[in-house]
Amino acid sequence: MKVLGVSLLLLLVFGVWARGQQTLKTLVAISDWKRVNTLPFFEPKPEPVKEVVVQKEQVVAPKVAEVAVVANTLSFKPAQEVKINAQELETAKPLYFDSQNRLTKPENAYFYRKAQFDERTNQPKGAVEDFYTNGDKPKFKGAYDRYNSADEERNNKYDGTCEFYAEDGAKIIRTYNNGRSTYETRFNSSGRTVAQALFNIDGKTRKEFIEYLFDKSGVEIGNVRGRYNTSTGLEESKQVITQNGKVYSIIDFAGNCPTNKATFYTESGQEYGAIFQDFTCVPDLSGWKFSNGSDFQPTHKQENKQYLIRSTQEQVGFLHLPVAYDFYKKEFEIDATFEQITTGSMAEVGIVWQYKDPQNYAHFKVNTVKSIFEIDALEEGESMKFMAGVNPSLGAIMDGPLKLSVKKSGGRFKYTVNGQPIKIPESKFPLLDDESKTWNIGFFFKASKPNQSIVLKHLTIKFI
Repeated sequence: MKVLGVSLLLLLVFGVWARGQQTLKTLVAISDWKRVNTLPFFEPKPEPVKEVVVQKEQVVAPKVAEVAVVANTLSFKPAQEVKINAQELETAKPLYFDSQNRLTKPENAYFYRKAQFDERTNQPKGAVEDFYTNGDKPKFKGAYDRYNSADEERNNKYDGTCEFYAEDGAKIIRTYNNGRSTYETRFNSSGRTVAQALFNIDGKTRKEFIEYLFDKSGVEIGNVRGRYNTSTGLEESKQVITQNGKVYSIIDFAGNCPTNKATFYTESGQEYGAIFQDFTCVPDLSGWKFSNGSDFQPTHKQENKQYLIRSTQEQVGFLHLPVAYDFYKKEFEIDATFEQITTGSMAEVGIVWQYKDPQNYAHFKVNTVKSIFEIDALEEGESMKFMAGVNPSLGAIMDGPLKLSVKKSGGRFKYTVNGQPIKIPESKFPLLDDESKTWNIGFFFKASKPNQSIVLKHLTIKFI
């Protein structure tokens, strides 16, 4: 498939089998890294699901219209800082404001302003500087196109190049023309550039942009580059993630949600396919099945980007998807990511595969309260006692998001929790069926009482 600007782009698909011919639905994909520097201007709108027909084991990819996103022509140049003649403001009498931008007394001030004002119009003449009263750190540098101190947010307009500072030192350098934004560069508190954007004539819509992505240690791991599509009314972009200096994934986005176009790579640079579901956007659950779903209430919270599962009683739940692949002969990896609730979180969560019914399935789960894991399978309700109740001392690595992974590589199996391998004498895999080539794979969760919850984040199945 040709995609403008990218020669290697893989369409991700998964099969829903039903006797001779069935329907295949595409799912959207997302990497495990968050777009921490996203500047949202539009609500995400998931793409409509496209259908294809699968016969036997041959997967026929649907023809997807190419997205009108081309490589950015904008040359993102280093931002020019505001230059102010300090002598002009030396004799300026400070004005003091509270946190609501209202004039106040010095002892009650959140920030203060230094500027030369016209005595007749009360408008600032030239440069204006604001400082936080806590430490005299800069808050604003620049000039105004229109000024009204009584209503800072709604009536003021800026002129030329201006700098805006957060209290932690993070800043935005933005250029204005007739009071409207034309270009901006964003920096984090360490002074590193995190985003740049060129704006449309409205001064709000990002015409073209780039965002730089970092891991938890502050190491840059990729970027998101895109532009505004006037036909769809969405920002459309391409996210490139790197690992160890090599490209790990290329994923297309529409709005803030991934589309059904992506490419993944191994360490050696080989492409491979994958199936994902991103639950931070409104998930498309076509083809999925929620076993014991009547005992749980799923809710997608758009404002929090959460797909929350709440129990109505003590019960085990399974949300799974049929996937056609030769798991017995080929290599693969299954990842499931959860987010725990501060209070009332379900203690047991995990990955389920080869699910048939509540009495027949295999799973890799953890108990976040007892810090133990279990690799096991049930056949007609009887546990195979494969690797149950082993304590890997996981307590220190199970705070926050929880990612479980099962990987088959070189004929061996590796289990990890938040990237930390589970140490077991011999890596095995329960219920590795050499005949069935369609598995039900998904989430496992167990509530010990009503009103316990868990947030589903991502499911990824990689065909390595």
